[in-house]
Amino acid sequence: VKISVDRGDDYVRPDMAVLAPDGVVGRINRTHAEHADVMLITDPESKIAVEVARTRCPGILEGMGEDLCRVRIISCDEPVVEGDVIQTSGVDDLFPKGHPVGRVVGVDHKVDAQIVDVVPSVRFDRLDMVWVVLANAPEADPQAGQPRPRQPARGLSPLR
Repeated sequence: VKISVDRGDDYVRPDMAVLAPDGVVGRINRTHAEHADVMLITDPESKIAVEVARTRCPGILEGMGEDLCRVRIISCDEPVVEGDVIQTSGVDDLFPKGHPVGRVVGVDHKVDAQIVDVVPSVRFDRLDMVWVVLANAPEADPQAGQPRPRQPARGLSPLR
């Protein structure tokens, strides 16, 4: 599944977070004049700082393609269990803390880590509205000729 948002480079920039009511969708990958492409969290190139909601144990979520992600949990004394919720940790400065990413469907306990399979909380094939997080986006370089967003678009957060 691939998605795009109906706002182009006058409104959004690469690495802006994309959220849906059910959780994290991904991030803006590439902008064009009239639209922007979104890299889903399931994309093998996607990496997001996350934590287990119940224990706050940190990890990095990586896309595995299709409808699966994987998290490597290091330095956590508590075991991750099936059904645990994985959420954004906020340490990557792209995704605000506490947004659901998915639910644990499998755990492989290794000596030095826990490898966790995660099913995303968002059904990408049923998306009809997303929000682009403008607050944590990197600032545009005025010298590079990239205009700053001027007004909110449908589905986008208000500008401040």
